[in-house]
Amino acid sequence: MRVIEIFGEPLSHGGQEAFIFSVLEKINMQDLQIDFFTPYYSDNPMYEAMIAEKGGKLCASGLDFVPGGNRKNIIAPLQKVLRENKYDVAHIHSGSISVLAYAAETAKKAGVPKVIVHSHADGLVKNFKYRVSRALNGYRLDHYPDIYCACSKKAGEWKFSRKVVENELIVLKNGIDVDRFRFDPTVRAKIRAQLGINEDTVLIGQVGRLSRSKNHEFSIEILKKLRLQSDRYKMIFVGDGEMREQIESFISSNGLTDHIILVGNVNNVQDYMNAMDVFIFPSLHEGFGIVAVEAQATGLPVIASDTIPRDINISGKVKFESLGYAGAWTEDIKKIDLKNREDGADMIVGQKFDSVSVAESVRELYFK
Repeated sequence: MRVIEIFGEPLSHGGQEAFIFSVLEKINMQDLQIDFFTPYYSDNPMYEAMIAEKGGKLCASGLDFVPGGNRKNIIAPLQKVLRENKYDVAHIHSGSISVLAYAAETAKKAGVPKVIVHSHADGLVKNFKYRVSRALNGYRLDHYPDIYCACSKKAGEWKFSRKVVENELIVLKNGIDVDRFRFDPTVRAKIRAQLGINEDTVLIGQVGRLSRSKNHEFSIEILKKLRLQSDRYKMIFVGDGEMREQIESFISSNGLTDHIILVGNVNNVQDYMNAMDVFIFPSLHEGFGIVAVEAQATGLPVIASDTIPRDINISGKVKFESLGYAGAWTEDIKKIDLKNREDGADMIVGQKFDSVSVAESVRELYFK
């Protein structure tokens, strides 16, 4: 069975990459080869090494990546790859409606027997551009894919027709490697020492791309309010992105340069989660939000925006708040009991959000 994982974005450090590589790490590779394609670039050496270790190939075509731009230029490089290799399954991942549609049509016309489209994100506002994209790509998405997947029903509704969502949509849980995300006091002490964070400091963390949708400016407002009441609070952002300069400028203009740590992209997110005391998730929108599950596995209390699917609340202890008032978030943080942190990994396994269970589900999709 030859499978090609097709990405509509660069192969980097995002959520959809985290999903499929957690699957790749745990899936039973018997009678299976998995290759990878991005029309753009790859800048994650760990993922590249994993592909090679599992016997797969990576093709990165090197196109310029312009978020929100026209994606029709992905067709030619994808056609070339599909002409040169015979695949049984094309599994297409993207936050873009047009990418899912173009790639599905291209794969099916190239003779791939099973075409899977996988929505990893929803959106916030159904603006004119969104409606035009749905209208232009509706036929392709209704006719070329064989299987429709999404990380949540909400993510499926954002990309696919009502008929598909009601009758064909498969919600694939975003699984995590629970052993990586178990709470480890030794790792916590080590990372906090590296960061210069003492045990009296409350370290508030956020993980995600430095982009508009992740809403880091709101997080900065939360810290600003907290530090007006006490200097024991600091914040850490794990991730990088196109808004880094704007976020650094906003941090500086609010006098918080010495109190917010930006660590950039890392492959050991779990270590930084161990070092945190509170996890916040103020995204404007999310298809699911796997980082919130990872945070719960490490035993972190989580406060999330009420725009995020309730499916993330595996522990039953996630607090959802409106983005209308940062003060409510500060009050929640102040009330959290920081003394009794418990490992949450076994709870994640019990709810089948572990990567082994998800990898089994994906393999069944490929072979059924």
